Amino acid sequence: MIAAAKDPSEHVRQSLAEGLGAMASAAERAKRATLARGESRPPRRRWFRPADRALPFDSVALIVSTLRKLLTDTHAAVRCQAAVSLGQAADLAGPAVTDLVMRLGDTDETVRCTAAAALGQTGMGGEQAIQGLVETLEDPSADVRSAAARALGEYGKVANPAVSKLVALLQDRDEGVREVAAEALAKVGPMGDAAMATLVGGLASPDNMVRAQTAEALGTIGAPMEDAAEALADSLRDSNDVVRAKAAEALGKIGESAAEVAVPRLVKALRDKDSWVSALAAEALGEMGAGADGAIPALIKALSHVNAQVRGNAATALGKQGPAAERARLPLERAAADEDGGVRTAAVRALGTLGRFSSGTVKVVKRSIDDADPDVRAAGVEALTEAELPNAELENILLPLLADANDEVKVQAIKALAGQTGATSDVVQKLCHLLENDDSSWVQVNAALGLARMGPEGVVAGPALLRAARTGDTSVREQAMKALAIIQPAEAREAFTVGLKDPAAEVRLIASAGWMRAESVPPEAIQALVDALKDPEGQVRANAAYALSRLEKLPPNAVAPLLGCTSDPNESLRINATLALRNAPADETEDAMLHLLEDPNGRVRLLAAGVLLRSDSTHPGAMAVAIAARTDPSPRVRQAADELMVSLEQEPEPVAQATV
Repeated sequence: MIAAAKDPSEHVRQSLAEGLGAMASAAERAKRATLARGESRPPRRRWFRPADRALPFDSVALIVSTLRKLLTDTHAAVRCQAAVSLGQAADLAGPAVTDLVMRLGDTDETVRCTAAAALGQTGMGGEQAIQGLVETLEDPSADVRSAAARALGEYGKVANPAVSKLVALLQDRDEGVREVAAEALAKVGPMGDAAMATLVGGLASPDNMVRAQTAEALGTIGAPMEDAAEALADSLRDSNDVVRAKAAEALGKIGESAAEVAVPRLVKALRDKDSWVSALAAEALGEMGAGADGAIPALIKALSHVNAQVRGNAATALGKQGPAAERARLPLERAAADEDGGVRTAAVRALGTLGRFSSGTVKVVKRSIDDADPDVRAAGVEALTEAELPNAELENILLPLLADANDEVKVQAIKALAGQTGATSDVVQKLCHLLENDDSSWVQVNAALGLARMGPEGVVAGPALLRAARTGDTSVREQAMKALAIIQPAEAREAFTVGLKDPAAEVRLIASAGWMRAESVPPEAIQALVDALKDPEGQVRANAAYALSRLEKLPPNAVAPLLGCTSDPNESLRINATLALRNAPADETEDAMLHLLEDPNGRVRLLAAGVLLRSDSTHPGAMAVAIAARTDPSPRVRQAADELMVSLEQEPEPVAQATV
């Protein structure tokens, strides 16, 4: 492969760079997995790990070295792929940092972008890399500037010296660059006083665009209230409507901490000559929490504004005040009949937050259920769940909505019925019908969720859930399987057995977990569980092993795959496989148990010791493990070790019954 770096075809060289990137990525993942297992130092040799096959060279070093050479290729596509591949290598690409910094000045824009991204992925190079990226923030290409800012964000606090340059980028002419710069600042901050003063100073610029972009930036980065709120509040009086709008929006993003300064100015902005500014002011007041209590009269008045967006935002803001906005009840009830559907939606939703419903509110919300606008109907369903209506009355109102033409309305009705009326026969029947016949998988998924919420009371839904678990879309099969696991109808056994062979890993995972919760494991499911011990998903194998451990007698054909599972890096799988092997013939498992006495996991070691002590209560290695486990850091292991030792003293023969 390395020889292909000199191939005359640029396509071959590019493919080589791509392949080396995949290998470097695999090496980096293996390194992370090793560190996650706490093996930063070479581990003791374990029986279940193949002996390392030593290579006459350092493969990772050779991969990185070759990619460094490809960074200087005459073809931009090859250089670009080499940079991408070095990024995949993450910190293993440390030796290539200097080369990547040089590529930040490449003649090709795409190469400059990928070199910046790769530096961010490696997180290596310290001052050299950060300085190179800071200089790249002035690149003539917006895409390159964005890539450099994003990479600096990946360095985190280490890149704090770049704050001032990133602050300057908040006033970039390109919106995408400004957004990335704000995201990066949130990661590399905090901003120093000088940088913050520079940014806030932009609000006094003679350039309208600079003032607007500054206001936008202060909101995006969530500037501290004491630094920005006063200046932004002053900008609500700016002569430019865009600046005023951006200032209102920014104050809303800063939120409640700015309320003391912002609320009085935002109230005045509700009367701004530009409706866009007024709408954003109303929206911002909704984010001021309890501090906006004094704005309630102004928001009520804004419900009559000529602009529908202002009216809708005012209704939403009043809803966010909750019961404190009780005085807005009648105005909101009138707004629920507004000519604009968005206003009606916001008003109905707000009425649901005011607390105990009045008779007038109940009538208004009931009327919304028949509104021509589906958003209003959906809001009406949400509000009705707060109305404290008798379950039978609520059921009569909501059941017809399960046949609504709009999916959002149906989903809201499903949630309300499942949460409040319970598993009545009509509700279960309607949900089963949706589960099997609706043309929207989103609705079907929510129907399954609704049935699951009913718990064992939804047992009559078993047949419908079984059919959905076998024939629906992946998301539907998954949720139907979850519902079966929760409800546990008679059909759950068949579903879990079939689910173990489902093409979707998420479905197999739930099916295997279902057997862990099932009351018992029937004979017809055993072979499927044995087959699941070879599933590509480790957790599926672990669940299957646990289910097999519940059998009084382990099937002979399960022993070999379970023995193989005891050498898996997955700790849960090794634990459950060892649990299951307790019920296998001792002569078939003795060698494995001896090796498991040295397993890195204390529970596995203790389980293996228990198995060996069943045959020989004085086994020295097993006894040493059991004694050591009594001082294990895990309380669970210590308790199990104590129980094992007690059982050895009292009943030497049945020691194997001790469990972890």
